[in-house]
Amino acid sequence: MEMAFSQPTMSLINLLAYPWEGTMAEKTSPLAPEDWRALLEEAEKRALTLTLYYRLRVAHGEALVPEWVWEHLQTVYLAATARNMVMLHHAAGILRALQERGIEVIVLKGLYLVEQVYPEIGLRTFSDLDLLVRREQLADALTLMQNQGYRLSTWYDPQAQNTDIKHLPPLEKAQYPTLELHWSILEEDEPFEIEAAGLWERAVETTIAGVKTRALDSEDFLLHLALHFTYQHRLRGGLRNLYDIAEVLEQRMARMNWQKLLATAQQWGAQRVTWLTFQLVEGVTGVTAPKEVMTALLPEGADSSAVGAALEQAGSLDDAWAGLTPDLAAFSAAGFFGKIKLLIQRVFISHRVLAREYNINPASPLIMVYYLARVRDLWGRYARSGWRIVAGEEEALAGADFEQQNTRLREWMRGTGKF
Repeated sequence: MEMAFSQPTMSLINLLAYPWEGTMAEKTSPLAPEDWRALLEEAEKRALTLTLYYRLRVAHGEALVPEWVWEHLQTVYLAATARNMVMLHHAAGILRALQERGIEVIVLKGLYLVEQVYPEIGLRTFSDLDLLVRREQLADALTLMQNQGYRLSTWYDPQAQNTDIKHLPPLEKAQYPTLELHWSILEEDEPFEIEAAGLWERAVETTIAGVKTRALDSEDFLLHLALHFTYQHRLRGGLRNLYDIAEVLEQRMARMNWQKLLATAQQWGAQRVTWLTFQLVEGVTGVTAPKEVMTALLPEGADSSAVGAALEQAGSLDDAWAGLTPDLAAFSAAGFFGKIKLLIQRVFISHRVLAREYNINPASPLIMVYYLARVRDLWGRYARSGWRIVAGEEEALAGADFEQQNTRLREWMRGTGKF
């Protein structure tokens, strides 16, 4: 699979590719000291420093790298271990408090990866605590956390439909990690049929920070990781996400219930997302899902153009595109009246969404003032990029094309468009 990555990225991917044992000496021997410096910089940019440390250590590569490189990797690893010990300490307190109140919990994403996928807690960092609770227990969970000093980061009405979000606004407490209480793993207004009841029925027992709790089963967990990175975060979460999935596959390949995964993917409507994610994992890490599974996920056959575009999206670090959004990309392609319509849609969002953005009660008479604030903020944030697109600047148009490519990929994953 051809990848249009930079040379430092390709060198890093080559070094991290499975299998690791028995091949590390061959991979490291051509690398000069200046190559290692570039590799470390690339690993840091892509949040793969701990992955590099892990691969080298598993392959007994300490003696194969310059001493200063190994010392740097060890320092990063020890710092990550210390930080995660603090994170897990706080997680244990929250899990126990919820448990004592009779609130059921499923741990998600980074918290589960650190404790139950990676062999040591210092091998994968995470920024917040993601917990899934039953929707009918959400209000009790929120009250409990508020009584313990956590505060909602913005306005939230539990009586609203809130189909455009999947968790409460982040809960914050000084000197504590951010907490996100989910009732679903994907926004309900997305075109996927993910029933929370099924997640709870299939959930398995696990232990996190010494506390017995529950987690998604292996099949649901893989599907969640795929949806989270490839669809929800638009392939912008970094290559580390692909190594997370590769690690799950490597550990659980033999005992994975593939028929169960296929049935759930079909029920959710996530076959294309899953197929594309597994293709990316294979292209970057070398870990492959069974051929029969790939065929079942996409019976019509491989779409190499979608895979190539997804690799380009996942591997991009170009800051020139940082100020562009799907709306700006659509703006660049729209005609005059289309541009006017898009501007109106982006300014006059619903009271509920505006309330969350500016932390104000939507019933307040001041709500209309915040539309003016939104015009001001949108202008400050996007006017320069929008003008560059209107003026036809080559770099801005390339960024818009790149974002439009991402939109086409999402339409392809939903099954509503061709790539």
